[in-house]
Amino acid sequence: MNFGPWISCERMAVLHGGFLLAEKQYHPKTLAALNKSEWGTIGQHVIRAFEESCKIISDPGEKTQWKKKVIAFIWAKVLSFKPDTSGNDVDHKWKSDIFFSVHTMIPNVNYVTLLELVKSLQASELFVQLLMALPPERSVSELKTFADHALNEVSLTDIDFFLDLWQEIMKYKKEQQDEIDSVFAAEACRFLSDVGDEFSQSPKRFKPNNESGVLDSPGICIPGILFDCLQMMVSSIVSLKFKCCALANLAQMLFTTMLSETDYYLPIDLYLQKLAIVISVWNASSEQQSDEKCSVAKVKEAEKVVRSAHTASNYKLSNTTRIFGLQVFSELLHSWSLELKEATDLTAEYTYQRYRMIDCFVCFNKILSSYRSFPDLSEADKECAADVCQTITDFLENLSFPILEGKAILFAVAVIIIDERMDRYKEVCSVFASASSWASSTEEWISCIERNKVIFTEQNLVLKLIAAVMSEACLGSSNDKLKRIMAVTLDCFSELSVVDQNSILVHIISAYGPKGLCTRTGIPEDFQKELNLSFNCITQSEGDLTITKAASSVARVLLLHPEATLQKACHLAVVNLGAQKLLAEILKNLLAPSAKECSSSVTLGSLLIGCLKEAAWEKLTSDIEVTQFLDFLSSLMQPYESSCPLLCPNDVVKHFVLPHLMENYSNLELSLQILKRALHQDSGKQLTEQWIINTSPFPLVFSLCCLLDGFIKCWQEGSGEVHPPSIETRDLLIYVLEQICSLAEQVAAAFPETRSRSLLWLHRKTENLDWTVRLRLRSIYCGYFKNEVPSTLFEVCKLSDYEWSPLNISEYGQGTGLLAWMECCCSSADVMEEMISSLNVDQKNPDEINMFSKGFLIALVQVMPWCSQNEWKRLAYVVKKLLQKEYLHVPYTLEYVTVMPLLNLRPFACELQFSVLLLRAFQFLCSKSCSDWLPVQGWTYVAKLYSNSISDVLESVKSKCTLQETNEDQNANMAQECIFVFIQLFCHVLHITVMMPEGTTEPLYVLALKVLSQYEAQCMMDNSAIQSLTRANEKYFLQSIAEHMKNEEQRTTLLQKISKF
Repeated sequence: MNFGPWISCERMAVLHGGFLLAEKQYHPKTLAALNKSEWGTIGQHVIRAFEESCKIISDPGEKTQWKKKVIAFIWAKVLSFKPDTSGNDVDHKWKSDIFFSVHTMIPNVNYVTLLELVKSLQASELFVQLLMALPPERSVSELKTFADHALNEVSLTDIDFFLDLWQEIMKYKKEQQDEIDSVFAAEACRFLSDVGDEFSQSPKRFKPNNESGVLDSPGICIPGILFDCLQMMVSSIVSLKFKCCALANLAQMLFTTMLSETDYYLPIDLYLQKLAIVISVWNASSEQQSDEKCSVAKVKEAEKVVRSAHTASNYKLSNTTRIFGLQVFSELLHSWSLELKEATDLTAEYTYQRYRMIDCFVCFNKILSSYRSFPDLSEADKECAADVCQTITDFLENLSFPILEGKAILFAVAVIIIDERMDRYKEVCSVFASASSWASSTEEWISCIERNKVIFTEQNLVLKLIAAVMSEACLGSSNDKLKRIMAVTLDCFSELSVVDQNSILVHIISAYGPKGLCTRTGIPEDFQKELNLSFNCITQSEGDLTITKAASSVARVLLLHPEATLQKACHLAVVNLGAQKLLAEILKNLLAPSAKECSSSVTLGSLLIGCLKEAAWEKLTSDIEVTQFLDFLSSLMQPYESSCPLLCPNDVVKHFVLPHLMENYSNLELSLQILKRALHQDSGKQLTEQWIINTSPFPLVFSLCCLLDGFIKCWQEGSGEVHPPSIETRDLLIYVLEQICSLAEQVAAAFPETRSRSLLWLHRKTENLDWTVRLRLRSIYCGYFKNEVPSTLFEVCKLSDYEWSPLNISEYGQGTGLLAWMECCCSSADVMEEMISSLNVDQKNPDEINMFSKGFLIALVQVMPWCSQNEWKRLAYVVKKLLQKEYLHVPYTLEYVTVMPLLNLRPFACELQFSVLLLRAFQFLCSKSCSDWLPVQGWTYVAKLYSNSISDVLESVKSKCTLQETNEDQNANMAQECIFVFIQLFCHVLHITVMMPEGTTEPLYVLALKVLSQYEAQCMMDNSAIQSLTRANEKYFLQSIAEHMKNEEQRTTLLQKISKF
């Protein structure tokens, strides 16, 4: 610290002059010999000089600092004074003593000058700050010197000074230490060891009370000195004010030294009330009157008073010192009790010290009650504590605290604490935010929050501000005021972390329902605009926006009206291409961490599901929107970080799946897609962690089986609101059923005590369903029920009686064994393999092979229209397998061959036979006997099945050609063979196209174009010598075939494509 300005400035010169006048008047004596009684005359020069130096200073804070500096260097002067100072010592001091320049301007002085100056300047607080900056043993020594001085010729001002200094010691906080304290302490430590006793001749020297033993070295302590000094000063205390102060000091010090850091903590409401009472009492006291009822200075001082009286002291007393203090207190209270009580009863206006005494007594009495039960106290100590406790109790009878002068003072105190960031201001903010009476009665309440928004950005405070908004809305406050409160609340909410925002949003939905703050405040005029802006920022800048920033922009409107905001998010997730995942992440970021905490009837899940239904589910208009909706829903079902998902799959299934597994099949495909997504959420999890464990899967299995059974009617015309299911949905339904069956099997195994009952229930419920549906439950029934199939199946298969059981079904009469066999092949891959391996056909018997092949074709025609895509692929595999094993005889005719080519067609035999088999099947299907089986949609569907199969054949042929490319010698021949196969396939496709009803051939037309493209690509690889002539002949042949197309537009397109070859 730089002390140079103290010397060079005008203030130091004025003070120097005061000391010179004092020294001149006291001549021939020196000021180092000044007595206490002489200060009144001599010291006036110093006091006037100090007051004159202060006139130069306008800032109150700077004036206080100047006062502290004066006390510091005078004290240092006292500590450094040595009567025998030599020249060498002076030469040394100017180099090492930071105060040296100041000290040369001040004559040698003693403690009388220091202490009397402090007393005259009423600078007890500054003196204590410097005292406490000293090392503990030095501060005790200096306090003893002060006690000596106070007890010498005791006057009213000495008592006042002593009691005031005692209070400042109790109010002192180590955190108050500033640079002046640090510099003073460092310099004083060098002087203290050499300081002599300046008061050895004092007539009433402060001495340790040998009977008490509290000051015996080394146990001497500051509280002990104060107790002992008070006891020795008691005969001089006659003023009622001083008696109250003395007892208050004693009670407070004893009380706070008994506290630990966690024993006692003043609740914030009571803390505020005590501050307001202290200031009210000051305002009522004649000594504390001022124009300003509640100022920053008053609140700061009251803060020190209340804090020091209700928090643990810096000192811990030994039992001896504490008992001595209790004895002193008991003696004084017994001695003064009647006088104080009578005065209290007769006085209408409480003084500050009286209030303080009563407050300290109440607190002290509470802790004394528990203190008596301490096990380590002697009986004498317990007796003393009990006596003091009873004495206080008797004294406090019929006494009451001052009445607070009104809410205005309490409110003003709270505002100042918040504005100035005083002690416990955060707790005061909590009280302030929740004080609905203040919010409704004064504009300053909202103004204070607006000024201090930064410290109201905490979760609990924002919740209290929200409560204030709702309260004001109920009270019918003006729109302008409500807007201000709403605006500042939203600003504070926007600054919170996403985690805190999440908790608040969940609370708002639980407390106020889906309309949030708008439940009572009404929807703000600009809400829709703000809502649109929030989401526009997200959807228009997805790449640059982090999830946290995006969530923050949505949180504000979500707080105002959760339902409207969620509906907007759900709508945009569906219609805004690519926005679904970002919006899902935003909602999970904001709501998922505390979703389980939402305990009201309107949970986050139910609210979000309602919004999804209203804003998205019922308004899906395209496949893209459906896909986005499914992606959005899937993301919401995924856990967010370590928290649970925002939407539980169980709830999603309950609302979006179960209601739609009905007879009318409305939204069936979408519901099944959702169920599929819900099942995928649990992939890789243990069974105990899966949502299915919380609900029985068997009813769901039964519902899906009923749906599958209804697909028999898929080509029937619907009537009214009931529409048959779409065949395209069959694969999805089968997949979902298989997944649920797998889970049901795990659940049954996990709960063996209910397994038999569950399976028996399912078996009984499915008895009336088609046998092919029940066959799909074989994985669940394994070991409990046999696979029940038509009895005619056993005519073509060798099946185990242990696993398979025959059923007499009227629809399956003589000769339907292959039909049942083929339907079994469709059910699953493992059943298909078992059917192929168990097939009973005598390959050595030509008639049996011939009959089997004809029966197979008839069964294929009967099964094909009702196959799903995957079932048809399974049947195509069966056909190829049977062709390879030569169980199936499909003769290949040359009806589309004008000239017999000399080619090796054996590598493509299977493909050609399969194509011919399908051609024969369609000839059968398109005949008059079967032409009324299917509606237009059914014909289009079988055309799709055929197109998919022939597309697979094209790929097979192409791959075989590619494998031969490494052999150059066979390149040309293989290319010609591939070309031949493609021409044959083209002819078969067009043959079927011509047979099909009008309006159903679009898939076949696309397939024909695909075959021609493959033909063209293969022709480019043909390097034969006569390839030009061959191409010309083939072109003519293809044109003649294409001429048979019924649809003119399709025929024209095909001919144009062929003409370009």
